[in-house]
Amino acid sequence: MPIWLPQGLADFVSIRIMNRAYAELENKDFTLAIVLSAMAVEAELARQYIKWRGIDFGLTAVHEPLNAKDEEWAEEWRGFQTVKKRLDKVSLLLTNQTFDSFIVNNDDLSKAIEISHPEFKNCVSARDFFWQELFDKRNRILHRSKIDFQEQDGKTCFALAKSMFHAKTVMDKYRYNLTWPPKP
Repeated sequence: MPIWLPQGLADFVSIRIMNRAYAELENKDFTLAIVLSAMAVEAELARQYIKWRGIDFGLTAVHEPLNAKDEEWAEEWRGFQTVKKRLDKVSLLLTNQTFDSFIVNNDDLSKAIEISHPEFKNCVSARDFFWQELFDKRNRILHRSKIDFQEQDGKTCFALAKSMFHAKTVMDKYRYNLTWPPKP
């Protein structure tokens, strides 16, 4: 199935994976939709981490090749071995707050997540909520061969991934507003 993306977005592997998750959801492969939804989030978090490390280092698109530094930052990323740690690392890099703190301190984002996921309102930790509802399901598939997820599970996990992309976008805009315009 072809995937058409606007110019500029086609390079983001995370968007391609997310589109593939949607295609699998439409094709009724709910297990693969769950795996791909979680994978898309992880790919996007890694992309954001490396992007902002490069910006902080003073690199821009005119500084080619970036491969040496990209690889160093990718190695740092791999060192954050859990999704929970990665959520906090990206959030700290972009907002100077943990993932939970940023969500709690951003009313519009919290409300948007609650609208999409009413059970979020009762959670103590946003990070733990996303872990349990998306990444733990992915781990049950990959590590314990649980493959009997149903349509609602696939739809829920895809929606959770969309909410995480939204949260990442809000964090990215927050960071952009902190750094632009550049200080003389």
